[in-house]
Amino acid sequence: MNENGTHPPRASGFVVAAVLSVAIAGGGIAGAGSALLIGSAAATHPSSTAAPVTTVAATTLNLEQAVTSVSAKAADSVVTVRMPSGSGSGFVVGSNGLIVTSAHVIAEGGTITVVFADGATMPATVVRTDAPHDVALLSVHATGLPALPLAGGVVQIGQTVIAMGTALGEFPNTVTVGVVSGLDRSIKVGVGRSTASLAGVVQTDAALNPGMSGGPLLNVAGQVVGVNTAVAGDAQGIGFAEPINVAAALVSRSTV
Repeated sequence: MNENGTHPPRASGFVVAAVLSVAIAGGGIAGAGSALLIGSAAATHPSSTAAPVTTVAATTLNLEQAVTSVSAKAADSVVTVRMPSGSGSGFVVGSNGLIVTSAHVIAEGGTITVVFADGATMPATVVRTDAPHDVALLSVHATGLPALPLAGGVVQIGQTVIAMGTALGEFPNTVTVGVVSGLDRSIKVGVGRSTASLAGVVQTDAALNPGMSGGPLLNVAGQVVGVNTAVAGDAQGIGFAEPINVAAALVSRSTV
């Protein structure tokens, strides 16, 4: 934890997996403000338009089914990225061996090992990094890997999202659920004695724990909308992810 009390969600063994110091601009890591609209009593409690319990139950069940389905389908595409002194997460974006992770996960350098959901391990090499946006692209020598689809379009505040990754470097395919809490946040990230600024990140209240940096943030259609990157260590439910278009740009410029 740095002097500002923030942490990046990276791996056990690192200086608190992606610890950040939050500087909310226009108001985020792994990524505050609230508003309450008060109407008239009649508008607030319309007796004739109350939603029946069955509707609420059906909505809850549909969301549960969506989360269950997405988690199951994505499981084989989410990996652990092990480094000499720690680990993070990543996810397959190309059946030919392309894997996205966070740049800070591999920043120390050295041997990179990717661990798949079935326990299989493969050495990985760095294809390209975008340190200012905290994303990196790795490659393993494999074909036929199950790749996650990348989302297009606009992410919306309030949208349900699912975060996956290897929590604490020990628990692969950990799943947490939340919503998009904010967009276009600017934050300061502290890793060790160095700090960096990230702009345009997505704020979420889906729990991001050390080791989950580099893992996918997915929508209920199973598409990746962000790359988990950091959390605020002195708050609850404030995490941040890089928008997926940043990683998509790396992929589009890379071949294996």
